[in-house]
Amino acid sequence: VWAWGPEGQGWLVDCGVIPHPAETDEAWREVDALLDKSFPAANGARIEVSSWGIDTGYVSPLIYQRALGRHNLKACKGASGPRAKDALPCVVRKVPLKTALGRKVPGRVVRLHFIGTFGLKSAVYHGLRNLIGGADADGRYSRGTLHLPDWIGEDYTSS
Repeated sequence: VWAWGPEGQGWLVDCGVIPHPAETDEAWREVDALLDKSFPAANGARIEVSSWGIDTGYVSPLIYQRALGRHNLKACKGASGPRAKDALPCVVRKVPLKTALGRKVPGRVVRLHFIGTFGLKSAVYHGLRNLIGGADADGRYSRGTLHLPDWIGEDYTSS
């Protein structure tokens, strides 16, 4: 979970893995718990997440079906190749909803958010490079810096 502030700076707030296959109800109960989660702000207020994304690259028809109707859950797909340069931050296309057998469900579509992976990776590397470079003499970080909490070390893995 990332919080975004002035000048495109980002702060990692939380991260984790749902340890259940996407086909299980257990996984979707955990997704629903995340969608309802809020996070503490420095002033003591609680902040809700404005938008969640879920990768649809695995069992796509199931993910599309399960994502429909869930608060602020965006079906996402990485875009690479020639069309990816236009996909950052995101290009949205309507995709027909299909059954598990691949048949179109009449009148049902999912809004699929294509995310340019090359541009996104470049932005992440740029943001981490800014963090390593440190703040200027006035204590300010450069535009696009990604800030990491103390509990994230070089050896951190999410599994």
